[in-house]
Amino acid sequence: MSAIEQGIITPTTKERLEELEEERRDLEGQIAREEMKKPLLTKERIMYWLESFKRGDIEDVEYQRRIIDTLVNSVYVYDDGDKGRKLVLTFNISGNNTLTISSSDIERTAPYL
Repeated sequence: MSAIEQGIITPTTKERLEELEEERRDLEGQIAREEMKKPLLTKERIMYWLESFKRGDIEDVEYQRRIIDTLVNSVYVYDDGDKGRKLVLTFNISGNNTLTISSSDIERTAPYL
């Protein structure tokens, strides 16, 4: 840019400047396409999403499924030999997102039917 400001322009600098301008346009287009793939989260969008859970009916199976689908990534059930079964749950949260529960833990905490 300083060369252009000083009036130093040659066919080579003009060609290179045009190449860089084209590269900039391509990059701006790529950025716009990526932003459209994953829209930016705004405070309003997050608040609306959280409020949608507040209005649900806890007895509704579809509502329960929506909460589980949102919060739980996966559930694995393993045979833990003579100790019974073991559940490994992975949640869609950051940090410590895995919980392991043994069948003996379930028996101690589950209400009797």
